[in-house]
Amino acid sequence: MLKAQSAIGKDLDSLADVVSFGVLPAFILFQMAASLPGVAFSEYFVFIIALASALRLARFNHDTRQSEGFIGLPTPANAILLAALVLWLTTGGASWMPLLSKWHLFIAAALLSYLLLSPIPMMAFKFKSFGWLENQERYLFLIFSLFLLIWHVYLGLAFVILAYISWSVLRLLLPKRNT
Repeated sequence: MLKAQSAIGKDLDSLADVVSFGVLPAFILFQMAASLPGVAFSEYFVFIIALASALRLARFNHDTRQSEGFIGLPTPANAILLAALVLWLTTGGASWMPLLSKWHLFIAAALLSYLLLSPIPMMAFKFKSFGWLENQERYLFLIFSLFLLIWHVYLGLAFVILAYISWSVLRLLLPKRNT
């Protein structure tokens, strides 16, 4: 609003992001893990997501390679994925809840923590212009995402983030096009 920037402002923004997109999702997983049977106190392992989020955001503030896209899963995408899956599991997917164990949540926490810190380049939705040619990939992904959200809000949202991750991995593996 003031069009002012400072190093401390950037760090405070990241601190707010760590709480919103790192600590809160970890607490949500913790509550879910604590309600499942298994080894006592093992549910604390899910806080690895909060640690990975903090490290990812600290790196992001000082990584000049992330001006056009992201390297590693952005923390908001991670939080959206976890929140959407938990909302789906506790509402429409309640029949899956008895099949869950703490191990499923530990594996999810470890995998998502890896993705947060991974060297995988991820698409950013930073538009320099709104022309079709330079943003074709973004527009097609947004249209695809809209169909997923219309199909099923919570599960569709989770699938949007999973598609985002999958697309980023595919972009890394596929040969580059000459344009």
